[in-house]
Amino acid sequence: MQTTARFARISVLLGMLGVLFAAFPAASSLAADTAQPQCSDGVDNDADGAIDGADAGCADGSDDNETDSPYSGIVLVTVPLPVVTLQGTVDAKGAVKVSRLQIRALRGTRVIVTCRGHACPFKTLRRIMITSSLRLKKLERKLKPTMIVTMHIARPGQLGKYVQYKVRRKKAPKRRDACLDQVTGKVRGCFTG
Repeated sequence: MQTTARFARISVLLGMLGVLFAAFPAASSLAADTAQPQCSDGVDNDADGAIDGADAGCADGSDDNETDSPYSGIVLVTVPLPVVTLQGTVDAKGAVKVSRLQIRALRGTRVIVTCRGHACPFKTLRRIMITSSLRLKKLERKLKPTMIVTMHIARPGQLGKYVQYKVRRKKAPKRRDACLDQVTGKVRGCFTG
């Protein structure tokens, strides 16, 4: 009787072990299916010193590749940058007769204009835009060579615009456009990190 009971217990144990071994491949594939994507696994997978959400290569937590994109330094502009328009004519000596100088930007944008050189109507002009358009009428005049007009146009927390006009002798004026960093306010390239 005891031998039969032992045999029954051993049979049950072997049956249970058989069930476990049969289920083992399914359990291992389940573990593989539940592995975390690289961008939410807490590991620096591309060895660049940044992990998961802090890694430039991660779009979001479901991204399974932490490798940085060659485009990771590009700033995504979600608000249109200010637009500066200068209309006028240039004479043979390089002087510019400005008929219209206008800035288009969002309301609340700060504008700082500096002027250096011969016959500047002001040194520094500061404005805060109360509409989406601002004319700089003090510069709608004859701008003579060697004059440099520089504009810093920015809204707090947003990428700003930098524009500089150099009035040159016997040449058309030279314009330089760049962006202003959201944090420091310093001039930088618009599409570099």
